[in-house]
Amino acid sequence: MWLITFLHNYIDLIGMNDNVKFLGVRDDVNELMMAFDVFLFPSLYEGFPVAVVEAQAATLPCILSDNITKDVDMGMGLVDFVSLEKSPKYWAEVVFNAFHKEIDRNMSINKLIERGYDSQSTADWLENFYLVQGNKE
Repeated sequence: MWLITFLHNYIDLIGMNDNVKFLGVRDDVNELMMAFDVFLFPSLYEGFPVAVVEAQAATLPCILSDNITKDVDMGMGLVDFVSLEKSPKYWAEVVFNAFHKEIDRNMSINKLIERGYDSQSTADWLENFYLVQGNKE
């Protein structure tokens, strides 16, 4: 909770209240992502960030730090990896270029399905996993 308070105070301090919205817990993130222009993820450490897969499902150009596993790229031509050692100006240029990149927002998500990122594949995998585990006992 302290982090949210800190962020609210910081945003107020730098005068960005009109530009930053704290939306809380949402069940319509996919709809919100459809309104985005670019997904920026300059993370220091991540395992496998599912949010990046969700961003690609929304056909967003994704700018990620090169600390993120390359496995998160679903092969849709939407992901660029950038070193955190690069300057803020360089990052801004990459974001600017991604913003102006021609992307078919109606792109097929077959790449995601091929990699097993759909509810049916996940349900099938879970069912198989638990059946195999049950047969081991």
